[in-house]
Amino acid sequence: MNKSVQMLQERYEEAIKQYNFFDFNFWNDPLDIERFYPAPGKFEAIEQIRKVCTAGVLMTNGASKTVDPGIGNGRLVELLNPADNVFGALIVTPDPQFSGPAFEEYIDKMTKAGVVALRLYPKRFYHSLSDTVCGEFYEILESYNMPLIISHVETSWDGIESLCKRHPNMKIVVDGGDAKILYHNRDYMAMLKAYDNLFVDTHGLVVYDEIEDLCKIVGAEKLVFGSYAVYNEPAISITSIAFAHISEEEKKLIAHGNAFRLLDGAGKKK
Repeated sequence: MNKSVQMLQERYEEAIKQYNFFDFNFWNDPLDIERFYPAPGKFEAIEQIRKVCTAGVLMTNGASKTVDPGIGNGRLVELLNPADNVFGALIVTPDPQFSGPAFEEYIDKMTKAGVVALRLYPKRFYHSLSDTVCGEFYEILESYNMPLIISHVETSWDGIESLCKRHPNMKIVVDGGDAKILYHNRDYMAMLKAYDNLFVDTHGLVVYDEIEDLCKIVGAEKLVFGSYAVYNEPAISITSIAFAHISEEEKKLIAHGNAFRLLDGAGKKK
């Protein structure tokens, strides 16, 4: 092995131990054939990611997005292990026939199994983010102290800002998903400064010195580490934080501190 490559490898391995990463954006998708690295069984992908994200993971099942939320969420809870910091994020869709006490009973069951966050995909599943349509979800998120995760390509930045204004006590994490978020920095930088309840997942922050600039402009406490594995190689997201020109305290905040803060008490009804 080339000496410089070996030095980078050693530096990377040391960073994994030093910063104790928690992956806020991990997907378990054994059926996906385009993933970056092979994980043929249900548990192999979790075992792989825990080697580099030693503090834990927040996991979503890929079938919840590509097949059916109910099917994917059911597969998800079979894999959760809160005692080992393997938590879950559900994908939910509005359904007038599954609301009220029945839906809250479902959420209560899921949170007891280790679910600590909800995801919404309004574009993919053809629904509004209005309080009329999704108000029940927002009430659940606030009463169970859980964050909402939403991709910027699933709504508009005006829609995200509206959520921040209408629900200041609801924590919102913007996830870049499959699309680069770099083209939207005028929007998300301004909104991260303006709203205490808005945060951004780091895996899509790929502009040169973007992590450094965000730490200066909005503060490291607004950045939540995510890898978007299994679809992305986690080493890319890890090195963007571990090798960034920011303080050790800021690196640890992003690597795991902010995730722990966002999930503190999550899943427990107030």
